[in-house]
Amino acid sequence: MKTVNSRPLGYCASQVDSPNIGTREQNLLSLSYGNIVRKDIAGSDGLLPESFETYNVVEPGDTVLRLTDLQNDQRSLRVGFVQERGIITSAYVTLRPQHDVDPRFFSYVLKSMDFRKDFYALGAGVRQSLKFDELKRVQIHLPAFAKQRAIADYLDTETTRIDALIEKKRRMVAVLHERFGVALATIFAAVDAPRRKLTAVAHVSLGRQRNPASDSGPDMVPYLRAANVKDGFLDLSDVKQMNFAPREQRIFALKPGDVLVTEGAGSLAAVGASAPFHGELQSPVCFQNTLIRLRARQGVRADYLAWWTRFAYRTGMLADLAGGANIFHIGAERMQTLALPLPLEGVQGEVVDRLSRAETLQLSVSHHLERQIELLRERRQALITAAVTGEIEVPGVAA
Repeated sequence: MKTVNSRPLGYCASQVDSPNIGTREQNLLSLSYGNIVRKDIAGSDGLLPESFETYNVVEPGDTVLRLTDLQNDQRSLRVGFVQERGIITSAYVTLRPQHDVDPRFFSYVLKSMDFRKDFYALGAGVRQSLKFDELKRVQIHLPAFAKQRAIADYLDTETTRIDALIEKKRRMVAVLHERFGVALATIFAAVDAPRRKLTAVAHVSLGRQRNPASDSGPDMVPYLRAANVKDGFLDLSDVKQMNFAPREQRIFALKPGDVLVTEGAGSLAAVGASAPFHGELQSPVCFQNTLIRLRARQGVRADYLAWWTRFAYRTGMLADLAGGANIFHIGAERMQTLALPLPLEGVQGEVVDRLSRAETLQLSVSHHLERQIELLRERRQALITAAVTGEIEVPGVAA
């Protein structure tokens, strides 16, 4: 019969309270997707504080927990293992193992609690956060120190192997994405047709400017903005509403076949992303001035225009038009200076068919790889939980 000691979490670790007085430590760390990563202390993203003196100084072997926003965010990984000295926000709870506790084993135990969503159960109700005092009495399995270390060694090896497989499949997805971009460029480069100014091919217009006064009123309708436009598709998970007067609805309403282009973005990589509107939302649907609308003229296939716009985005043509500092803008006027090859409608259809087949194949393989990645993540989590709870016998460890 297996015997495993059980200890309260408060016995196994103490909370770190080590302010960075005098800003003596400059290695800024952050918790990201269950990993502790470095962050630029001189970053210009506007999210960093003026002083880092209130940040906690952490050491290798500490475990960091983000126990805030429990009710609104139930997907994030909230536990990270520290492997280098640095500083991290004191909004996180940092724990340092003590007594006969192996730091890696302890961190794996907390990761297991994270996977099982134990922190959300402890923070149930109206509470948005947990404190260490509320975790102290939680009982965890604590085998002998030698067995803890052996389990941690086993999990280090196995999770490293799984992580390597995940990274390999991620690279394969990235390669497929790049190859599709090459196919897109190659197909359009082979189009032998006169070039036409964009204004001769499509009506180009900028959306309506938003102001706080239009957040309520008698004519509230859904509208799309830059956040809704991805590369080739619309993300409609967060569609806002705004007051558009009847006349404005006629001017800014979207029709199936319209192509939306991101007019402004915080990075050059994002500016110019485009997607067709297929009438996914009940009419009327309008659009904001963070988007440019292209509406195909007679003799121009809307799907050909949509594909060419993606080609212009993927090849950097649209980014070359952008100006600005923190926010990059294309501008409807600059976009109107572009030209594109315009063959007969039948040839346009052939180009669309070739591109659609290439994308379908790329997406099919990518989705298969993403599913494999998800299964590997689930395997990783299940393995950690089974090992630290004694559900499986770790090779080389006596029962």
